[in-house]
Amino acid sequence: MTAAPQALKIAVVADDLTGSADTGVQFCPVFGPVYLTSLGDGGFELPSGGFDCAGISINTSSRHVSRAEAAARVKLAVAGLRAGGLRAEIIYKKIDSSLRGNIGAELDALLAETGAAACFVAPALPAQGRTTESDIHRVHGIPLAGTEMAKDPLCPVSESRLSVNLQGQSELKVGHVDLATVESGGAAALEKIKRLLAEGCCHISFDAVDDHHLDRIAELGTLISKEMKILFCGSAGLAASLCRLTRPDRFPGGSETSGGHDRTRQNAAKWLMICGTASEITRRQVDRLVQTTGWVHIVPAPDLLLADRNSREMSVRIEEYAESLQAANGILAIDPQGQYLKIGPEALVKRFAIIGGKLATRTKPEMLFLTGGDTAAAVLENIGWSGIKLYREVLPGLVQGELCGGSLNGSTVVTKAGSFGEEDTLLQLVRQRS
Repeated sequence: MTAAPQALKIAVVADDLTGSADTGVQFCPVFGPVYLTSLGDGGFELPSGGFDCAGISINTSSRHVSRAEAAARVKLAVAGLRAGGLRAEIIYKKIDSSLRGNIGAELDALLAETGAAACFVAPALPAQGRTTESDIHRVHGIPLAGTEMAKDPLCPVSESRLSVNLQGQSELKVGHVDLATVESGGAAALEKIKRLLAEGCCHISFDAVDDHHLDRIAELGTLISKEMKILFCGSAGLAASLCRLTRPDRFPGGSETSGGHDRTRQNAAKWLMICGTASEITRRQVDRLVQTTGWVHIVPAPDLLLADRNSREMSVRIEEYAESLQAANGILAIDPQGQYLKIGPEALVKRFAIIGGKLATRTKPEMLFLTGGDTAAAVLENIGWSGIKLYREVLPGLVQGELCGGSLNGSTVVTKAGSFGEEDTLLQLVRQRS
């Protein structure tokens, strides 16, 4: 690993790739570009030519592994920061806004590795309909256990209560702060938090239904941090609040204040979208874009997903797909009817990503769009990336950056979590970038 020439402003540790992106990018308007990379068996890789970003966002790919393995990966990420001489002023733990993954085990590991006294946990992301009230976490008003997250093929969530969900995974005591206390702020809120800490609570979860609640939580955590080391843990929402608190004069609310070039603003670019998520939201977004624009819509058949990556069948089909995209933009997507369940969800992601990686390498799009954290990570692995320089959030939850390394080095990439956005989000993205 290459040592950084200077101290970092921010280090984000996230359990999937799109989360690494949509949270890491929140710090760009304040600090400048953030470098996203993934953790491997030996740690993570930094650019060979030197590290010129103000922060780093590390994807541990730990959402779908065992709790013990998830904890080990978090510890490896933090140890990697130390080993590389990367001393971050802020370490931020990104957790899923829908509570998927090994949240408790990862927060326990982060406390142990950093020596912090407690974690302030606020996964709410009001811009995407994720809120917490009376300890019940909701998606667009529906308790979590009643949403599609309860049927996630890799990581179903059956418990809607935030503190109960967290306590079920953690070895440490969990406390909760209700909405009235968050809204009151000031001395009363500080007294409540200090009481929970004195009672031995190491993870304190918070209600939040609006951005100003997250701002209050960031303020409270900053005040407590003057007395003891506190870690902030949440989704992109709390990260944005922390940025507003850190440098409010440089965070007026627009994402275009971040640095970095954008080669796609003036001229229409060639697009390839790779959508490997099973989310119904993304399926509707894909349908809307195809129906409106007439883009080529490629859905790999089951036999291709079962084919060897180096087989003649795979080569022929990739050439056919590439030929259809010579003069057109395209979307490669999973069959929404779920015909591939016999393969198994994890194997499906890997096989789909082989096709996506080969097609991207063959067509070399100027704009590569990836949705679904597991799919995005697997596709990037197949094209041989080393990282992404994150620059800006082009739409809520959609992050633009520049690919570093691999067959698409220097290309623009946009990532999105599978369950984010409205029905016309992809259409908005294309019209904005054209």
